[in-house]
Amino acid sequence: MSKNRDFIAYMSALVQQLEQDGRYGTAHVYRYALRRCIAHYDTPSLF
Repeated sequence: MSKNRDFIAYMSALVQQLEQDGRYGTAHVYRYALRRCIAHYDTPSLF
């Protein structure tokens, strides 16, 4: 279960870094992909 939280934390941090770097389009795509993964599995625990 730790790996799942690590993935979500990593993706969230990556989105924040992309936004700080001014890469808003890329951040939006990554955020959307993360949300869809979470929604698909209906839980923040992905696997």
